[in-house]
Amino acid sequence: RFLPRQLASRISQALVSTVPAVHRRIWSAPRGLLSRIAEHQATAKFIAETAKIEKQSQNWILRTVVGLNLCPFAFPSLKNNQVQMIVVRGNDENEIGRAVVEQLVVQKESPSGGNSIVVAPDYFPDDFYGYMSMVQYLEEAPMNQLDLHGYVQIAPFHPHFVFDFKETEENRDPIDNYVCRSPYPMFHVLK
Repeated sequence: RFLPRQLASRISQALVSTVPAVHRRIWSAPRGLLSRIAEHQATAKFIAETAKIEKQSQNWILRTVVGLNLCPFAFPSLKNNQVQMIVVRGNDENEIGRAVVEQLVVQKESPSGGNSIVVAPDYFPDDFYGYMSMVQYLEEAPMNQLDLHGYVQIAPFHPHFVFDFKETEENRDPIDNYVCRSPYPMFHVLK
């Protein structure tokens, strides 16, 4: 049988008052526990969202790129487990740039052909031109400084991709643009 709340509260207070002060912390929640629980829940949610983004990106590659045979090299690379996918969250240009440059160097130094796909879902998802400014910067500065041209390249994929960078009514939705339209902004690094 349950005790009324008031009686249970008095019993709890009586028990706590009989415990020496050194041990009283056991009876109350440790400091910061609720904030740590909230941080843990936020981290778990973040990890789940990131896993979902990675799965959606993999499905897009399988269904669209491989399924429609848009790239004849995609299936052999996937079959031979030569595609590495990295999801970078947030819109920090330095962090995203560092991840792409790291993959450029990894692919250049790799003895076998391979691909890396850096997925940056939060980096200009609705602004193709903002995203392309990063692609152009990476192709100009780091690739020149590290002598990567001729060894590796970046293939851009974006939800609002257009081949002609001056979007007009005529080129906004031609079928060709959909070849490179991905669910999230992606930097495909290939050797």
